[in-house]
Amino acid sequence: MSTAISRGEMGAVRKGRPKGTTNKTTSIAKHVIAQAADRVGGIERLAAWIKEDKKNEQIFWSTIYTKLLPLQVNAEVEAMIGIGNIERTIICPGNGTGTGTGTAHHRKQAV
Repeated sequence: MSTAISRGEMGAVRKGRPKGTTNKTTSIAKHVIAQAADRVGGIERLAAWIKEDKKNEQIFWSTIYTKLLPLQVNAEVEAMIGIGNIERTIICPGNGTGTGTGTAHHRKQAV
């Protein structure tokens, strides 16, 4: 008689929380943070803070709002946009005459 558990039966024996469910501590923490946010002014206060200073707005868009975005994007790219040419313009600060007018040198590079 064999008491070995096959690979298919291992899933049934698995302990812990079901795959995909939120960690209990994480759920509690989110709830507490949401309650604290409501007590200090909620949505209206957050919007006012964002508008108070350009730095606050930058923090909101770069740090806070990005937490709402998915970590991975599953997308299929059908067409690539090509770059036709790259152009550089080098401006010399002066031409040695003391007039301060510089000369521009153009260089085109095919891609």
